[in-house]
Amino acid sequence: MAVKTSNEVKKLNIKTFSDFEEVAAQVLLLLSHHINVNTLFIAKNDLQTNRIVQAINRDRILLNEGDEIDYNQTFCKLSVDHGQQVLIIPSINKDATANKLAPAQTLGGGSFIGIPIYNGCGDVYGTICGLDDQEINFSDHDVELFRTMASLLTYVLDLDNAYRQLSDLSAPMVPIAKGVGVLPVVGDINSQRMNEILDSVITKCSQLELHYLLIDVSGILSIDENLGEHFLRLAQMLQLIGVKSIFTGIRPDLAIKMNGLSTSLTKLTTYGTMAQAMTSIGFIPPDLSN
Repeated sequence: MAVKTSNEVKKLNIKTFSDFEEVAAQVLLLLSHHINVNTLFIAKNDLQTNRIVQAINRDRILLNEGDEIDYNQTFCKLSVDHGQQVLIIPSINKDATANKLAPAQTLGGGSFIGIPIYNGCGDVYGTICGLDDQEINFSDHDVELFRTMASLLTYVLDLDNAYRQLSDLSAPMVPIAKGVGVLPVVGDINSQRMNEILDSVITKCSQLELHYLLIDVSGILSIDENLGEHFLRLAQMLQLIGVKSIFTGIRPDLAIKMNGLSTSLTKLTTYGTMAQAMTSIGFIPPDLSN
């Protein structure tokens, strides 16, 4: 029987996440194994509405994902007002502020624990909380777990924000004339990043009322079947909204690889340089020599 090495075991146990909500769900699941409270949830708020984005109920359903309530009527607001420390309400009925709120009337009593989650800009995203209709004695260990998980989720939101900014910078759309835009695509393009570019491009083309989009691919590192399919899809999507796509910056090495792909890229309009592409649509750059 073969014995797995430590590195092999680590690889088997690694879990990847595609967005904040997947991380949030895993965090609540982890907390549910360590804290004896009926309901764990993460709420997002805009200071007007409090919406439950993730929830785990153990024995009784106290909250459901998607539930919304007036933010000013929530224990979450009390948690946010409490600041960056964990708020514990050991007895909702005996708390002069909490017992006046709408959830207290529904629960009929119980306990609450919560702490704010912050986004990448330092603003409050929402809260991570525990709720029970029975009174719970939360331990110092429970408090530390909530504090740690709130810090983790804040960090994940910060990474998400940084990643979005980098994605925008790596494929910025620049309008150069009325109805004409340029999209430089730079670096190593994977499927996730290309899908994000597709979503962003379609929206921005409509907003800018473009007729032509010049896509400069001279900065990409390599091209394969998958990326070729994405380029075709991008061209087709742009065509559907009335935008003609023109690919420029086809280096000799890219041309060789593109020619060897089974994906037919002959339907794409391509030019070797940006100047050639601009001339093809009748755009004459201003003479800056004078």
